[in-house]
Amino acid sequence: GSSLLVEATGVLDLIHLPVGCSITQASLDVVHGGGVVGRLEVGRISLDRGGAVPITIAGPMAVPLGLGPLQALSAAVVQESELELDVAGWVDVHVPLLGHFRQLSLVKRLHLRGAGGLDPLIDSFELQPNQGNATVALSMGVRIRNPSSFQLLSIGVLDFSILTSDGTAFAKVSTVGPVSMRRGVTSLSLTGHLAVPDEESDAFRAVLHDYVSGRSSTGLTAVITAASEPLFDAALSSLRLDTSLPGRPGGAHFFDEIAMSLDVPQALTGLVTSKLVNPWGDAVVHASAACRVSNPFNVSASVQAISIGIVYGGSKVGSVTMPRLDPPLALAAVSRRPSDRAFPIVLRAPATTLNTLLLELLAKGAVTVGLDISLDLRVGVVGRGTGSVMQIAYAEPEVAVRASLGGGETGRAASAASAVAGATSTAVQQGVASPAARLLENRIGSEQGGGDTYSYGGWLG
Repeated sequence: GSSLLVEATGVLDLIHLPVGCSITQASLDVVHGGGVVGRLEVGRISLDRGGAVPITIAGPMAVPLGLGPLQALSAAVVQESELELDVAGWVDVHVPLLGHFRQLSLVKRLHLRGAGGLDPLIDSFELQPNQGNATVALSMGVRIRNPSSFQLLSIGVLDFSILTSDGTAFAKVSTVGPVSMRRGVTSLSLTGHLAVPDEESDAFRAVLHDYVSGRSSTGLTAVITAASEPLFDAALSSLRLDTSLPGRPGGAHFFDEIAMSLDVPQALTGLVTSKLVNPWGDAVVHASAACRVSNPFNVSASVQAISIGIVYGGSKVGSVTMPRLDPPLALAAVSRRPSDRAFPIVLRAPATTLNTLLLELLAKGAVTVGLDISLDLRVGVVGRGTGSVMQIAYAEPEVAVRASLGGGETGRAASAASAVAGATSTAVQQGVASPAARLLENRIGSEQGGGDTYSYGGWLG
């Protein structure tokens, strides 16, 4: 067999004694669930005057070759709130004035506290710079709480797998150096890599969604897969601990300062045409947007695909759909820069809805929309074909679109847009056909001085 160092505290119930006495040494078999866990050799223990005596038993415990009882006890210590332990063997007792009494028989049942699952709390979860391979490094900070009667000392390095609610392993980590599970709160530092599954489960996507949205993911499991000390490896391997993953502080944001380019007179005229051609169908307005792109993670990445839904007044009114970015949008670690390309926007909604959106934008200078964003993000080595791809979805519930007509033609452009807006509003709301169209044509010509083209620029903040 082998031996390990143990320490346990409990209460020993004795008869009341006339004088204080003590155990000078003892050899005790530790029994749990009917099986002998090991033999514990202990030194001096004060018994005071008997009664309910708090004791601490510490020392090396010789473990037999059959490790089943040790595994059962370890699981009970870590996972249960209360447990019973029997000790049986001999003790040497010293009684003042009466001397030593050697190898007295002792058989006692101890009622002890367990750790109740250790209550592991993941304090931090961060992707780390690439290490030149296809894996994504990460670091974690974890706090465990051990209120039990036991201390597990010199466990060695512990390996963990972190599982989603459906059992998908998405992180594999190890403690930085050997650890002990002392009583009270212990902070552990862990490093490892993100284990993105080949086929992402719904539960894994939900964890990513919560993380980038700044929300905690519950229902996760940390499984101890190995310990570097062989005895603790046998005792602790496969133990499952319930845990949760905190969301990224403040959430993760990839796009800001989105500049939308749109020819307002043409767009409003298009609304009239759509209303006339298909009074019951959706109108369509095409635009484009440039933006600043950000990478909130401390690891290089590239956006492989984008799908964004645009919400106004509680309804979806448009989208950006790019199922394949070629080339991918490369992002350095923790970076923010202007995008190297514009993104096509399709506004598609009832003509009256789009008309209201554009009129509000012109009248107030700003309008608020929501964005439902889904990205295929390759983290790891930048580029296509290396690293790990994750589908990240999150919502930006309130994004301000601000009107920004600039340049020397600002006044005439705004005047033209206002004139067109008024005519379009009448046509769209009342369904007026050719008179409205002629009015639009005349007003555009007179206000713009012969067909000049004005573009509208807005900022999604």
